[in-house]
Amino acid sequence: MAPMVRRTWIITGTGFAVRKLFPANYGNFDSRYVKDVRLGSQQYYGVNNWQTWNFQCPSGHVLSGINVQDTGSNSADNIAGVYYRPVQKYINGTWYNVASV
Repeated sequence: MAPMVRRTWIITGTGFAVRKLFPANYGNFDSRYVKDVRLGSQQYYGVNNWQTWNFQCPSGHVLSGINVQDTGSNSADNIAGVYYRPVQKYINGTWYNVASV
């Protein structure tokens, strides 16, 4: 059941408008909302120069960097690895890792 809300009505010609809302209970008023977002600790996925590879971030993570190695003057560069971090949200004083949908 939703908490009771006290309100003040302003009568305006053809209708009503709410001027202010005052929750009857402030106990959980702001505790349900995300107040900040950040990236968590960096992690690295690396491979050796001579193998083909692919990588998909774990659930709730994003790619944050790439490690490119020079393989010589007459060849393409080599992707040696990637950096990734978890996305985190701050709710009611606690940081949580975000999960994928």
